[in-house]
Amino acid sequence: MQPAVVLEPGPLATVMITRPPMCGNCGMCQTRGGTHRVRAVDLVGARRGQQVLIDFPQRTFLLAALLSFGIPLAGLLAGLLLGTTAAASLAGIVAAGGAAIVGGASAAADATGLGGSGAAGGVQALGGVAGGALGLGGAYLLLHLLDRRLLRLPRPVIVAICPQTGGEK
Repeated sequence: MQPAVVLEPGPLATVMITRPPMCGNCGMCQTRGGTHRVRAVDLVGARRGQQVLIDFPQRTFLLAALLSFGIPLAGLLAGLLLGTTAAASLAGIVAAGGAAIVGGASAAADATGLGGSGAAGGVQALGGVAGGALGLGGAYLLLHLLDRRLLRLPRPVIVAICPQTGGEK
């Protein structure tokens, strides 16, 4: 359970919390000074200014970690695969179109160190890098668009009022 101070009371209260130790310093919540506002379900009728205990469902942390790391990894791998495949198809078309173009691609691939098996290996490697970058960027855009309201993550719950605080009446 995590201590917090009620800023705005109500059925879905706004509370100020200190970043839990299990969060570490990943920076995902972009807190300044280690505190941030959280909306929590109020089961105890807390008033403004009261110190309360809130409980974070463990499923929330696990799902957040899966989304934060799993979706970008999947985007990177999918982009890498698609970029490499598309580049291999492009290299086949270029190879059929003219030896001069392939020779130029081979020289560029050798200069960048991404040669692989001649020009085709270099083009595939560059396509994989570009596809991976696009896939990773797309995954982060997807995460940005799928916020808490769409994902329906379980909210923290106010479970108790600390006895030392009175709050406003």
